[in-house]
Amino acid sequence: MEKVLEYALRFSYLRKSDNYTLGALGLILLENIRREWVCSVSTTQLEPFFRTMNVNPAIYYELYEINDKRLPLGLITLQNSDFNMKYDQRKFSKDMNFVYFCHPTTEMKWYDYWLRSRRAWWTKYLRHPDLIAQKTLGEDSVSLELRLPSISIELESVSRLGSSFFDDAENIQQYMINGKKSVMPSVIKITSSSHQGFLAILADACSLRSLKKNSMDKSCVFQIHHLLAPWKVGFVLPLEKVSSGQPLYELAILLSSELKSLRIDVAPFKLGSTDSSTKWFDGAGVPFSVLLSPETLKNGICSLRTRDTTLSEQVHVGSLKQHLGKFLIPNLYASKLK
Repeated sequence: MEKVLEYALRFSYLRKSDNYTLGALGLILLENIRREWVCSVSTTQLEPFFRTMNVNPAIYYELYEINDKRLPLGLITLQNSDFNMKYDQRKFSKDMNFVYFCHPTTEMKWYDYWLRSRRAWWTKYLRHPDLIAQKTLGEDSVSLELRLPSISIELESVSRLGSSFFDDAENIQQYMINGKKSVMPSVIKITSSSHQGFLAILADACSLRSLKKNSMDKSCVFQIHHLLAPWKVGFVLPLEKVSSGQPLYELAILLSSELKSLRIDVAPFKLGSTDSSTKWFDGAGVPFSVLLSPETLKNGICSLRTRDTTLSEQVHVGSLKQHLGKFLIPNLYASKLK
């Protein structure tokens, strides 16, 4: 973990004074984790989901009535908390919470569903999903952990609360589900810490890669999933300096603007040699590098390099947006490519 923290400091995922706090890229990564987490619990089923500041029986009943007194329904809360970590600290407050209300006869079905669903989500975003383990916290609660060689990081917990959520509620009769027999709703609660998820993503993604074949010299690569990576694309320009009016620089600005219009985050341009630029982009976790050259101005062909394979392919600048969009644009924006 020491090396992970060292590289995270080098590439501005973290900064350090007395304690570790988030750097510029760390802030974006944390925001991406929280966004994808919310999306994952709110778009997996047809049932309605609501964002609230907190969850209590009164808020539940208000939204239950909005939903015409139908179950199931889910409530999502995100709390703001500062990332302020001491070196040996591995526990943070659970700032991402999802509470799912269902009929008691379907409680086990939904408990099993959400446990599978949450494990599948972390499997999607981690490079080493085989290191995800389940830990039983009690008869009605399970946590998911990332068990790395040097450290275990709790990712998420899924718990069955039954009807205990309503134990302190006033006028408890109003919360009962009317049917052949009046019963209280059952509650399944999912809790996670975006800060622990942040550490897990970095620790899982960090690797060392040889700079050249059979070389002992190695550089850091953060192989962060492309949907979580702070920057998705970086442009490499073989220039010593840039100024307005330079054709290659103007082309990079145009291509960058097209990608940004599709909400694809673009890293600051890198000047100089291809090797040093792509090495820096790999370390910063940028999934794709676009290599422009004077030849690009003549034939419109650029090289698109993939971080995880280090392989490059020739792509025409006119189709770069569509090519990258297949990997980087969520379905919500896919129609913009047509």
